[in-house]
Order: sequence, then structure tokens, then C-alpha cells
Amino acid sequence: MIVGVKHCFIDKVRYVYYLFFNERFRFNMARYKSTKFKKDKKLIKKELAALKQYWGFIPMQYYTHDFYRQDCELSIEEMKTYIPSYYFYFILYPKFDNLKGAGYILENKIVCYYLFKGMDLPTSPIIGMKKGRGFVTPDGQFHSSKEFLEVIRQSNTDKVFVKPVSGCGGKGILILKKEVNKLSLDGKEFTYEDLDRLEADYVIEPKIIQTAYLDSVYPNSVNTLRAVTCRDPSGVVRLIAVTLRMGTHGKEVDNSAQGGLLIGINLDTGKPIRDYAGYEYGCEKLYSHPDSGFNFCDLFIENWCSIKADIVDFAKKMTLYNLVGWDVALTKDGPIVIEANTKFGIDHSQSGVGGMKELFFHGEPTKWNKERSI
Repeated sequence: MIVGVKHCFIDKVRYVYYLFFNERFRFNMARYKSTKFKKDKKLIKKELAALKQYWGFIPMQYYTHDFYRQDCELSIEEMKTYIPSYYFYFILYPKFDNLKGAGYILENKIVCYYLFKGMDLPTSPIIGMKKGRGFVTPDGQFHSSKEFLEVIRQSNTDKVFVKPVSGCGGKGILILKKEVNKLSLDGKEFTYEDLDRLEADYVIEPKIIQTAYLDSVYPNSVNTLRAVTCRDPSGVVRLIAVTLRMGTHGKEVDNSAQGGLLIGINLDTGKPIRDYAGYEYGCEKLYSHPDSGFNFCDLFIENWCSIKADIVDFAKKMTLYNLVGWDVALTKDGPIVIEANTKFGIDHSQSGVGGMKELFFHGEPTKWNKERSI
């Protein structure tokens, strides 16, 4: 594969930067260094070299998915189907969408709210938003912090999620609970002064009521689907990968960065690809949910055919982007869009469904530099 010198240089700089400053990759490398069940050093070196030669980039996925462990069941050919993050974000993704400016539109929750509304996508309602020093309700009315606190109190929900506009991975979310004549945060009263102390921009959303079935899987968080859709050069939209994300250990969010589990979903059946769940990293297998005891071999997504069609319809309406990772909640009234992500986590999806190379192109990476085929 003829890879530009610029890409090779950036890949190396990125790798060094991640070694020192990326929390997730440092965690993966710490696991690699500490495990006592590594393969022979010569074999590890051979596999790393083979993956590097195949893709042309440093195979950081080798450490994410624990390919170095003695109990790794994948052959080197199966390992090659896992797309390296650099290749995905800097070589593959730009074939579908322009990286410049992609983040702001879909990664900004306020912009997304109005975008989804304009596209007539079913989405979670919002109580309001904090923009700068102002508090605004969806009808465009500005309120003081005292007035806005009362708006939250009067909302028809027992739990309120205060989300950073540009947050990701569940970080920075404040979860307010309604009590008699007050709101509480971590057991302490939440006041209008606390609203005033919020420095960034936020959206304030009511709790989403998921289906009773997903409550039986794990009741403390909304367990969402991460659905990846792709529009090919002819304009055909396809659903190419789905994982179910689940919260754990009493947490009220399902994000992988917060310790959440995930399991890949078979696109034909709505049942698990494997009979166990895992994390975004590593190779640990959990055959039942550690909190609820739900057996993953019994899992299925209710009304799967209808949900698949709805997700594809969402993607057809999203004409701004061709490759999107959707976060979808399932309610008694059908699926609703929580977020749409452009540069979604490739490691997350591959942890659930396996290597995704064949979902994007066939043959070796060298054969897919000028033209895409899916």
C-alpha cells in the first residue's frame, strides 16, 4: 500500500501522543504490560508486523482488543479485518464525508435538536438549554435561573439530565432527581445558584422511558442501540452494524467510557451475534448482566424489522452526512434518536460485531484508495 509520507508521520506522532496523553490508550497499554497471559514475544512481534504491513499504520487495535493474549482465538487473517483507528478516521472516513466542520453540527446537542426537529426525526424532548449566561425553553423564551429552575421542577419527569452541549462518553452529565419541592444532585439540593455556576452550554432533558423488556436487561440506564448507517455512491442507504449498549454497576448512563457493556446485534434476526457481552476494550466475556442477571443468550430486540426500517429512514433524511453512528433509544412508541455521531467510535463497534473491514470494502486496503464499494 502506497501511503503518503504525511500520513505515516502523523500516525507515528499520534501514537506517541496517545501513549502519554490519551487515557483510554494508556489504559489499554497498561493492561498489555500487566497481563501474565501474553503470547510469546516473537509471535506478538510477528503479528504486529503483519498488521502494520497489511494496513500501513500502527495497529493500535492489537492492544484495544487484546490480540496479544494467549486465549485470543482469532487467526492473523481475522485480526486483519479489524480496522485501525487511524485508517478509519483519516483514510476511510474522508471517502464518505468531509472531516472539516463535521464535528460541530452533529456533536453540538443544541444544533442537533433543531436539526432533528427540522428533519422530522423522532427525538427526545428537551426541557430547555443553557446558552451562554441565558436559559432558554424550546419555544424561544428566555428565563432567569430562578424561573428556569421552576420550569425544570414543573416538567413531567422524575429525573432530569443536564448534558454538556459538546460532551461525549457520558462525561460531565448531571443527573437531577425530583424530591418534594426541590431538585437534588447526589443527595444535595440543587438550586438556581447551581444553575448560575454552570460554565459551559448545556441541554436539559427529561428521563427517557425505555421499553419494559430493556428495563429487564438493565433498569438504571437507558440502554441504547449504536447503529451505523452508510450511504453508498449510488445513494443507497444501508444499516451495516448495530450494538446494544448497557449500563452497569448501578450507573445511570450506558456509555462505554463509563464502564458500560456492549453486545453486537445480528442484522437479520435482532438477536446477539455472540451469546456474551463485553467491554469496548479487552476480551472479557460476560454471559449474563452483572447487575440484573439477564442471560444474553436470550436477548432479542423487539420489533426488529420495524426498528431496522426506521433507522434506515433516519439515515435517508440525514442528507448532510453519509457515514453516521446513531444512538437510538427504544420506547413503547418506537425508536427515538438520542444523538447522531460522525466520527463514531470504531473500536466500540468492532468490539461488538467483530472486524468491520468487509462492511466497507473487499480485498486488501491497497485496492480501496480511489474508489469505495460497499
